Amino acid sequence: MDDRGSPTANHMDHPHINLSPAPGPGAGALTCLMASSVRPAAFGTGQWLAPLDAPVSSRYGPRVLAVGDGGEGSHFHAGTDLAAACGTPVYAAAEGVVTYAGGPFRGLTGRVVFVDHGGGVETSYNHMDAGGVLVRSGDHVAAGQVIALVGNSGNSTGCHLHFGVYENGRHVDPEPFMAALGAPLG
Repeated sequence: MDDRGSPTANHMDHPHINLSPAPGPGAGALTCLMASSVRPAAFGTGQWLAPLDAPVSSRYGPRVLAVGDGGEGSHFHAGTDLAAACGTPVYAAAEGVVTYAGGPFRGLTGRVVFVDHGGGVETSYNHMDAGGVLVRSGDHVAAGQVIALVGNSGNSTGCHLHFGVYENGRHVDPEPFMAALGAPLG
């Protein structure tokens, strides 16, 4: 590697890998995401947009939760939460095909929409409002199309969008994924 003139420039000139504990069984396993590996051409060249213009209220990764007896439990948060009022429109992050719309899905998500963007990339929009899922399985959606309304369904403590990104069926951190596509969250 050539000297770029500063430690920061030199540091940015090589791949970065974020490592975090994987959820569920196999506690020693690691989930890897190399943000520089995100290539829009691999799954379409269309525009990507943030699904909601709202602040991040909870990030991807392990977190501690309060439990009913006053103790604490641990949980892996497999998405990014964006806080917004119930009923706020949620937009498709990119062009794709709806693969699931309804709820509940796997118990925790409440009402949810999944969109397949091709090339193994899928996004999910969770905790939607009652009557707030505005698309159906099989629908083709455009980037920026309203697909749902923010809600508080499922395992949720308030109105928000839980936004998930999956590559080849494995969840990845939505913030660096979307930032690499020019659509930062929050």
